[in-house]
Amino acid sequence: MRAVMSSPCGVDYRQLTVYTKYFTPPTFSFESARSSFLKTVEGLPPSSDQNQQFKDGVLWADCISLLEHDDVFFVTSDAAFFHKRKYEEGLAKNLLAETIGKAHHLKTFSSLGELLTDIKTQVVIDEALLIQSFMNQHGQLVDDMLQRNSFSLEDAPDLKKTLYATELPTVLYIEFTIDTPCSDLSDQGRTKAVLHLKGSGSYSVESGKYDDIRITGQELDFLLADGTTRQSANIIIGAASIVIGHRDVVHTVRYQLMEENR
Repeated sequence: MRAVMSSPCGVDYRQLTVYTKYFTPPTFSFESARSSFLKTVEGLPPSSDQNQQFKDGVLWADCISLLEHDDVFFVTSDAAFFHKRKYEEGLAKNLLAETIGKAHHLKTFSSLGELLTDIKTQVVIDEALLIQSFMNQHGQLVDDMLQRNSFSLEDAPDLKKTLYATELPTVLYIEFTIDTPCSDLSDQGRTKAVLHLKGSGSYSVESGKYDDIRITGQELDFLLADGTTRQSANIIIGAASIVIGHRDVVHTVRYQLMEENR
């Protein structure tokens, strides 16, 4: 259980601070305000003689408060928090002193990507289950397209996927494509047919299950007997920000994971 605090430069931190589900976000308190105010008066980091950073000071005070409960990961690219305004120099001396003797530890990161690299765990995606989950929900659309065009699926789908971290540490957002060769059921001599499917959804690392699997694209490409390229596509209408009826899971924070993070 760890608290993750984020402070981008020039942005209201209370709109961007991310907390794990184990903590209640700290409310604005007199103690945090007092601590920050004294730093602005004395010109101590994250404030200075020329630049008063009251909100950053409150954020820092909240970090120190959270150290009583668990480790804190502090993500910021704001030079005001660091000695000589250089990240590689470590925390400013007065801020570092406040972390000494606490029940837990504070660790700084210059970016969310750096944090994810540090805390990454190996996640194995069951590709066969993903394809099965997709077909269970959208198989009728696939069958309808194949029947209209007189094709059948072969047995070697090719799956490509992109994973994203979300605000939930045990849930990944996933975008994927499934390309499957098809056989011509007609006597038209059509060849090199491939069904291209696009989709997205969520993957629970804990349960190993997929949820909210959506279809975002459906296209069938093939060659006629004379070598002419033909394409059949379904128009997929979606409104990503509109939800009809009740829905429990909405991911608002997504960070694409590079190959080494997967």
